[in-house]
Amino acid sequence: MPKPFPSRLQALRLLPLLLLPGLLHAAAPKADEDMARIVVAQHDTLIDLGKKLLARPANWPRLQKLNRIADPLRLQPGSTLLIPAALLKAEPLQARLESVSGSVQGSTGVLAAGALLAADDSLTTGANSYAVVVLPDDSRYVVQPDSQIRVEQLQRLRGTNGQQSRVEIRQGRLENSVQPQRGPAARYEIRTPTALIGVRGTHFRAGYDGSTARVEVTEGVVASNRDTRLNAGQGAVVDAAGTRTASLLAAPVTTGIPALFERPLIRLPLPETAGAAAHRVIVAGSAGFNLPLAEVLATGREARIAGLPDGDYRVRLRAVSAEGLEGQDADAAFRLKARPEPPFASQPLPGGKVQGERVDFQWTEQPEAARYRIQIAGADGFARPLAQAEDLTGTRFSTSLPPGAYQWRVASTRADGDRGPWSDAVPFTLKPLQGPPEPPAVGDDSVAFAWPAEPGQRFEFVMARDLAFAQIVQTLEPGEPKLVLPKPAAGEYFVRVRATDPDGFVGQWSSPQRFVVEASRPWWLIGVLPLLLLIH
Repeated sequence: MPKPFPSRLQALRLLPLLLLPGLLHAAAPKADEDMARIVVAQHDTLIDLGKKLLARPANWPRLQKLNRIADPLRLQPGSTLLIPAALLKAEPLQARLESVSGSVQGSTGVLAAGALLAADDSLTTGANSYAVVVLPDDSRYVVQPDSQIRVEQLQRLRGTNGQQSRVEIRQGRLENSVQPQRGPAARYEIRTPTALIGVRGTHFRAGYDGSTARVEVTEGVVASNRDTRLNAGQGAVVDAAGTRTASLLAAPVTTGIPALFERPLIRLPLPETAGAAAHRVIVAGSAGFNLPLAEVLATGREARIAGLPDGDYRVRLRAVSAEGLEGQDADAAFRLKARPEPPFASQPLPGGKVQGERVDFQWTEQPEAARYRIQIAGADGFARPLAQAEDLTGTRFSTSLPPGAYQWRVASTRADGDRGPWSDAVPFTLKPLQGPPEPPAVGDDSVAFAWPAEPGQRFEFVMARDLAFAQIVQTLEPGEPKLVLPKPAAGEYFVRVRATDPDGFVGQWSSPQRFVVEASRPWWLIGVLPLLLLIH
């Protein structure tokens, strides 16, 4: 009697026996092949595990061959099953937009914090805009301003914790903080048209400007295009000509950055950094450098930053090489206290001159100010003011000073007592009053005048018959501080003079001076007059 044809289950049990000789001689898995290690549970079979874990469940015989399993329906609980990562089923994952600043657009419109990103989603940042993207394994990348990226891949292999992430940079820059990538085929990759960047856990920056990719490693190790290894402190430029590596420029010196800024426009001094063609300047507030408040790429010795409210900040400097690689970071702290802003000086103006014994100070009205304070100092500066006043409710102040060189400044105070910074110092010169002409020397035919003067001055001289100088007799502009005039007719006269300095400053009129020209008598009256007196 012929034996019955074996059932399907019996056939499956017999199959390993038929294949056993070949399996015993199967090559061991390659050392560099990505393998998942699955712990077998009670009642697991290769067929069930194939359905659960494999992209193609029918590939379970490959697992049997690889692991030299005699019976696919009888697995040893607690044993380890090796599965090539290439056979595992991929589960799609989503990244989370942790925070945004400015204008951030996604594939379907404006993106806000909390939005989810999956494979094929795009993200675009505007000017001065940032987006922080967090992956399921807590790796994250910060999308910099004017950047466009696409999530090419974001998945996990079934039965493992190995995350696979690949981001395409179409334009702009990313700053990356990658958790250690563990498990089979776990990877974090960034792709540009000229470079493929892969890491297993590191801190690095990557960017693409339309023709050139750049990578800068600040911690860990990065592989660029699979054949270039970059350690911490190294960078690479990748373009059509190939890959060029270089050491990152040293961190700039920040000792020259002031701890306090008192103007709304921050003028940040930049150091001289060896090899630097520019400096990137990033200012952050309480949100930190993932969401900066301002960013400038400055090519000179100064970076200008506007629009920040008063407060405490941190600034980060990086030197940028001629090929565009950004170097090591250097951070510093500063405070901005620019408000309430000081008023504008109206009188005296910078470099101005005042003549007299008293000086009238005037300034504009500041809308935020309830009161003002003023200081006047000499050449030694404001450590020891010569005059000062607090709690001025108006916009004027007057004081007596001797002639000399001075400087003054003014500041605003809010109603609640909050004091703003001082204005810039306004230098001025206080000149003595113009000295009057000396008493004229009246001769037989002329009158001579002279007055005190300074080198280079020009003058205006006026002679009149009345103290009000309404009846002008003569107006002259002599080039020196003296004058000789023909002797005028008998009578009472008044003269005054004022000087114009070489820089155009016109001084005040001197005090009027009076002189009298006596009427002349005929010579023959000298002998006749006594006779006339005798006759009478």
